Amino acid sequence: MDTGRTAVSVAVVAIVATLVLTGPYGPVDATTAAADGFGSDGGEASVAAVSLPDDATLTAGRYGAEAYTLRVPPATADVERVTGRPMLVYEVRVPALGYSRVSLASLDEGGEDVRLTLASDTFAPERIDRETYDGEVLVTVRSGEESRVVERAPLTVRVVE
Repeated sequence: MDTGRTAVSVAVVAIVATLVLTGPYGPVDATTAAADGFGSDGGEASVAAVSLPDDATLTAGRYGAEAYTLRVPPATADVERVTGRPMLVYEVRVPALGYSRVSLASLDEGGEDVRLTLASDTFAPERIDRETYDGEVLVTVRSGEESRVVERAPLTVRVVE
């Protein structure tokens, strides 16, 4: 008997069974729900200052890559008083591209400086038809089901060939 082949077969059966049982129509719910929603256990945060970028870039691909990459600089927040487990939400919106991206940061009790970053995204070249796009960036404190915008600013997205 080939033990290597048996081990692979058992692993494949276990993975498939797990996917079937915990899938959208399976009888087992493997998700965990937050106590107050959106990953936050409630609480509050006092944000003294937020620094947001005022521009971002959509850079054409190099070496034959046919995509544009959107890069948005990080934001920083000076968080003073924190109770419970609220979250900071960093969001960028570019309506002309139908684009929105968020990043979350959990806050612990006590004050801290928080650096908020957004992952870069790519766009097909046929979607890019301007030299600049108007957008906005914002930072929100999210606590349970409630949210409060602490800073909002316009964002200019420059296309770089």
